[in-house]
Formats: sequence, C-alpha cells, structure tokens
Amino acid sequence: MATQEELTETELRSRDGSSVAIREDVLETRDSRGRLVFQYDPRTGRGVVHFPGGVEISSSKSLRLSSAEMVEIAAGRGIVIDSRCVRARVGEADFEGGRVAARAGEAKFVWGKLDQSVGRLVQTVRNLYQRIEALWHVRAGRVRTESQGSYLLQAEDARVQAKGDVRIQGESINLG
Repeated sequence: MATQEELTETELRSRDGSSVAIREDVLETRDSRGRLVFQYDPRTGRGVVHFPGGVEISSSKSLRLSSAEMVEIAAGRGIVIDSRCVRARVGEADFEGGRVAARAGEAKFVWGKLDQSVGRLVQTVRNLYQRIEALWHVRAGRVRTESQGSYLLQAEDARVQAKGDVRIQGESINLG
C-alpha cells in the first residue's frame, strides 16, 4: 500500500492527453493541451476553475452563489445582466466609473438625504414640476432666468432686495 508521501507526484492521463495530478498536495486537472482546468489546494481550502472556451451554468429552477465573506465578479470586456427584474438589497453601495448611461421608461427615487457635487449640470426636460414643502434656497454667484413666453411670479408676499440698483425694463410696466 502506498503512503501519502508517495502520492505527492501522482498523475493519471487519458488517451486524449487530459490529466489529473497531485503535485505537492495540490490537485490539478488539465485539458488535452495541458491547460489548467481545475486546481484545489487543501492547505488553503482554495479551489480554482479555468475554462478557456467559456463556461455556462444552467438551472431549470434557481441558481445561488453564496459566500461567508465576499463574492467578486471581474471581466476584461464587460458584464451583461439580462433579466425581467433585478433586485438588490445592500447595506452600503459604492460605484466608481468613467461614464454612466441609464435609460428607463420611468424612474422613482426616494432618499432620506441626497448630497450632490457636480462640476457642470445640464438638464433638458419637456415639463418640470417641483413641489417644495418648506423652503427653496438657492445660493449662487449669479442667477439668470430666461423665458421665451410669459413669466409668472406668484406669492402671498414678494420682496426684491438688492445692495445696488434694481432695474426693471419693459415696453410697459404696470404697477398695482
């Protein structure tokens, strides 16, 4: 009977050249070209699966990936998710990227607090409706509002306050 030390360099090879071997207590499976397909290291408990031609995991019911620590997904060209519905429940989410493009028929966001820091913001909308319950405060170096049609400022009380001049220009100015 062989001892464990004698099996540290054991290899089984099939007719097509694919092989299974134990090298320094690491189990390796290689394809007919000698490329690594599966590797398991019992000292670390780490297993690695390589498929040079791609891999598909399929289930008629559900598929679950689970880890006590972390699940990482990395791709050289991209990641595609094609589903009728995607749900994510996370404690914290961080995203970093060069560009984001999103398109949807409808979007709804509910935030407890939203802080935005933008170098330049350009918005193009057909109609914009904002409802602010308590206060709308704008602090800016300058403010400029243009309207191609009429402009209505309607309030219970209104006040214009300036440290310098206040100018009103118009073909006619109606007060009262």
